[in-house]
Amino acid sequence: MASDGAQKELLDGLLDLYATTLLPALDRFPMPAWITDSRGQVRWANACSDDMLGRTTGVHFSSLIARDRVNDARELFARKVLGSAEATVHKSVLECGDARLFVEMTSVPLHAEGSVVGVLTISRLEEQTAVEACSEPQPRLTPRQHETLEHLAHGLSTTEIAARMQVAEDTARNHIRSLLRELGVHSRLEAVVKAFRNGWL
Repeated sequence: MASDGAQKELLDGLLDLYATTLLPALDRFPMPAWITDSRGQVRWANACSDDMLGRTTGVHFSSLIARDRVNDARELFARKVLGSAEATVHKSVLECGDARLFVEMTSVPLHAEGSVVGVLTISRLEEQTAVEACSEPQPRLTPRQHETLEHLAHGLSTTEIAARMQVAEDTARNHIRSLLRELGVHSRLEAVVKAFRNGWL
């Protein structure tokens, strides 16, 4: 197994390689995603992770997991790092302040020069999350605002939203601005995260 310094160098190289393609795409995912090094430290996290869980970069991944699920998560992580598991999918719980977010976590090891240098994890929120994480009543959205929110949750651009709603791009922008105002958020990502977090989608 490579030394800690060599592993850090390999992971840095891997992150640099994908920095212009994979990471920007993952950053737009409306679900938590992060990359850890082989010791479990989060080296990169997408905006959704930070919005939902607080700043995650630099912490050990196990601190994001509910205490009653940590042992399972650590065991699966170790299997990937040791090379006995190529990918794992399991149900877990992320802690978000007082809320518990029920997720399905998909993780794969990241290889470089024959060694596992890290692990990529993406967490999909499950319906049960809506029950436990809901902290705000559902806003009174117009049918158009709700439709806009659903399109944002699917990662559509303004142009794509306009096409789906069969309206001009300026009209689609107005629907998006109106939705953000109604939800009390400043970005599309915040709107989607808030909706998932409160079970509105």
